[in-house]
Amino acid sequence: MAHKSGGRTPDLQHGAASAHAPDLWAQPEDERSLMAGGPGESATVAATRTSSDDGALSRHLRTALSVSAPARAALSPPPAAAAAGKGTPSPRGDDEGEEGGAFSRLASGIESRLVSWGGGADEGELSELSGCRGPPAAVCNALFASHALARWAWRTWEFAVALVLIRLYPGSLRLISAYGLLDNLVRVVGGAPVGAFIDRSERLRGATTMYLLQNACILASAAAAGALLWLAGGSDDPLAAVGPAVYWPLVTVAIAVGCTSSVGSMGAAAAVEREWVKALCGPDTLMLARMNSVMRAIDMLCLMLSPMAAGFLMTYAGMLPAVLAIAAYALVVWAPECVLLRVAHRLSPQLREPKAAPRAEAPRQRPRVPFAALCSGWGVYLRQATLLPALALALLYLTCLSLGFLMTAFLTFNGMSEAALSVFRGIAAASGLLSTAIFPRLHRAAGLTAAGAAGFAWLNACLIAGTAPTVAAAILGNPLSSWSAAAAAPVGDHAAGGPAAAPGGAATAGGAAAGGDKFGLASSPLLALLMSGLALSRLGIWLADLAVSQMQQEFVADDEIGTVNGVQSSMQSLFEIFSFVAGSILSRPDQFHWLMLGSLASISTAGILYACYALGFGPGSGGGASGWGRRQPYQQLSEVGAAVDGGGGGRDGGGAEDGVGSA
Repeated sequence: MAHKSGGRTPDLQHGAASAHAPDLWAQPEDERSLMAGGPGESATVAATRTSSDDGALSRHLRTALSVSAPARAALSPPPAAAAAGKGTPSPRGDDEGEEGGAFSRLASGIESRLVSWGGGADEGELSELSGCRGPPAAVCNALFASHALARWAWRTWEFAVALVLIRLYPGSLRLISAYGLLDNLVRVVGGAPVGAFIDRSERLRGATTMYLLQNACILASAAAAGALLWLAGGSDDPLAAVGPAVYWPLVTVAIAVGCTSSVGSMGAAAAVEREWVKALCGPDTLMLARMNSVMRAIDMLCLMLSPMAAGFLMTYAGMLPAVLAIAAYALVVWAPECVLLRVAHRLSPQLREPKAAPRAEAPRQRPRVPFAALCSGWGVYLRQATLLPALALALLYLTCLSLGFLMTAFLTFNGMSEAALSVFRGIAAASGLLSTAIFPRLHRAAGLTAAGAAGFAWLNACLIAGTAPTVAAAILGNPLSSWSAAAAAPVGDHAAGGPAAAPGGAATAGGAAAGGDKFGLASSPLLALLMSGLALSRLGIWLADLAVSQMQQEFVADDEIGTVNGVQSSMQSLFEIFSFVAGSILSRPDQFHWLMLGSLASISTAGILYACYALGFGPGSGGGASGWGRRQPYQQLSEVGAAVDGGGGGRDGGGAEDGVGSA
């Protein structure tokens, strides 16, 4: 029964001031707070609570009231109420229970500024696919800014920590090796539990918790490293200068806590890049592709520019001031990161919607298995419809044909200067950044599956063309493979560590400087071909990454997406560990071509797995009788009966092989 006041219903129409607003505000304030809805929402309020001051609420408010709130204008109290200092109920419906304070006022100020810059808080770009409005510009701007601040903090410390550990333990790469191994092990073990936590948590709480974990660990790790640098005082032997009793505990804190920051970064990426973007875009796959591309472009720009900033500080200000600056940034930037997320959350009804409750399962006895959450998360991952493309993406990390430690150490060992390496990295990063502009257009023109196939095909073509001649020359006895006895010095430490240092400096940059182009590779056309292939392949690898990531967003259930993304990060870290192990076994430069050959096999296998999925030989993304898939694809096209990636086939649909799709 709807409440009537003077024969009228308090129904507020969109875009116009309601003539019944005075009747609404004539009610007691605690009743008005129940009736106020969020912008763009239709809220059904069950008035069942009582007020401790006024006693029981009016009888007519004990029934359900349907209030349509305007999308742009919030309810405002009468002038008399405003003069009396009585504020309006929050139209945002924040579930945080905020009622003032500096943090809330800061969020409100940033919100109003973003709304004014973004052209409003209730209208986004009109989608050509669904005809619906996308997320408002103010929401997108807040989300992008928060993501950029967080990724800059992580990428800066990720680059700086290797140089700091080299300074703290000169002449050896043991600390870097330990850091790299532990970092990947933490990701493998922590991926599934972190993803499960994100699935269980409310969106804002989950994302801000991951930001807190990331920034707090960066701060603690940088503080420990800074303390060591300060105590060492520029000594060539920090261990002797500080003393083992102080040195090793601080080093342990710097490494262990620094690795834990990787878990926070991984969780933040799963929450913000995957879950929040999916919730904002709804069922519009083209809009999702554009949002994913922007988020990835932000990450890649941070990957390009933050090492330059950190290197500049270390070169011209010193190692200790640079570390302290990174620690201060991690401390100061956490509040803006969370405030911007809060603004996006307040302005977006989609982000404030409760997550779907996990599906009920038959009760079973609690497993008495260690790491039960880890095992459960891997089980969720393995039963997904996107298993084959996800495995294909993970296999791309089982390689030395990347910009990682293995390839950089090999190139440095063979006479490539730091300046040349910087140029190479810049070209490769620009190639990868180009993928964020190509992917939305390719997705629009050919579809998501075809965009991923193009990425894997381009990646394989570039790496085969750039690497096969070098591998063939080494196997067939080219002078490049007839390296001198000096080449027998192990480079396993280079593989596990970084390009900037090697034991004694004789095997890398120092050796190259002393002996010039030691093996003739730096001036060889094979090097130019290898470098070109590696740089151009970044376009393919990021196209593949964007496509597979969006498949997981579209085809994985809302209550499992965090777990799946966490396990995906674990799988990638596991394969990266395997690559380090292979580099440690084949540790001599004259054996590096075997690592290249194995990498080509891994990348080709990834392409085959993805081709099997694209051709329909693997699990489908639907939930029907033809495969392993369980759900109808997350596509607006299937709802309107389009034939492309539609909802009727067994591979991409929800029904029988050639039948009509069903949810």
